[in-house]
Amino acid sequence: MSGDCLGLGVVSDSDARTPLSALDDCATHASALTNCPSEVLRTALREREDLGSTRIAPGIHLPHAVLPNLGRSCLVLVRPRDPQPDLRLLIALFVDQGATEPVLGAVRRLSRALADDELLEELATAPAHRCVERLKPLMTHP
Repeated sequence: MSGDCLGLGVVSDSDARTPLSALDDCATHASALTNCPSEVLRTALREREDLGSTRIAPGIHLPHAVLPNLGRSCLVLVRPRDPQPDLRLLIALFVDQGATEPVLGAVRRLSRALADDELLEELATAPAHRCVERLKPLMTHP
């Protein structure tokens, strides 16, 4: 039996102009996917960003947080309406501290895939439905 291991959200018309402001959109969207308060998610991402930049390519950031009692792990893409040199795409990953092996397997597949510059460029520029098409197979338990 197959099933989605991670929730997925795409915010394509964000008003964010900086990575920190994109965290707010991300937390709001992820809250609906996880049933975790957006402020908890926002704080976790900001604390991670305070440790050091999560920039993985020009204008592309990959903040992540592991949280107890998250309920459902998820991935949220935030793309600004008006891309900036320091913000073209933010990909936030929220993982439940007690995540099962299928979820951790999906996280590993995503991590390997996001090392591909061509995929990152596609996620930053393609229509939202294409991003979902590209990511869903990585997030599904075989």
